[in-house]
Amino acid sequence: MFPVIIVLGVISYGLTMVLIGYARGLQFLGVFPLLVGSGLVFHSFFTPDLKRMAEQRRRRRRRDGHA
Repeated sequence: MFPVIIVLGVISYGLTMVLIGYARGLQFLGVFPLLVGSGLVFHSFFTPDLKRMAEQRRRRRRRDGHA
């Protein structure tokens, strides 16, 4: 649940910045590097954790005797 909250926060922050940028003119173009950067940070931080969690879930199922 925690990573989902962060994803939603990053997306809503990015959209807010885009809307503010539209109101000011063409400055919203500066938001895209921010979104890409935050996406890369999120990916590098959470992808290994998600893989590890999925692996642990698989192991647990096997241990319990499920397929």
